[in-house]
Amino acid sequence: MEELDTILELIKDSRWHSIEEIQKEVDLPSDKLNEVIRFLEEQAFINKQNGSLRITPAGLRLLNLPA
Repeated sequence: MEELDTILELIKDSRWHSIEEIQKEVDLPSDKLNEVIRFLEEQAFINKQNGSLRITPAGLRLLNLPA
């Protein structure tokens, strides 16, 4: 899913990013974005805290996988 990659790319600097910031960059309705975020969190690719996201080492490894 292209949106998964886009979200991970947006937060690949390992800093906290607000969900509002992500919403502006990803073309998804809020409910779908929340589903994607929940999936990424369940797979341990991101941490979610106080309305912000940060990539995990597992998420960084996923970005570095060969296409």
